[in-house]
Amino acid sequence: MRTQTKTKTKAKKATRSTKRRAGAKKAGRSGARKAVKAKTTAKASSRPDGLREGSKQAIMLDMALAPGGATEETICKKLGWKACGATLGRVCEKVGAKLERKDGKFVATLKK
Repeated sequence: MRTQTKTKTKAKKATRSTKRRAGAKKAGRSGARKAVKAKTTAKASSRPDGLREGSKQAIMLDMALAPGGATEETICKKLGWKACGATLGRVCEKVGAKLERKDGKFVATLKK
């Protein structure tokens, strides 16, 4: 006579990763958040370089684009920062401006 053994199977607890694999949609306000985010990022910039008017990046770039440029000390004093050279370099790269250092001043020129 053959004996039959019963195997008990435990139901796996659904984890976050198994829910994602199963394609379960996250309940909540995620759709509402996306809509709000889309509205806030859709604001058009009035500046030709794409920076927001009055932002620290725009202030920094304007100071460097001024005739004669600006020292790091004056830019940092205006923004309340300790150092700004690396950030100014990234901003100039972002908008397509050429950044040079002449006589201890940052001088930026827009590329054409």
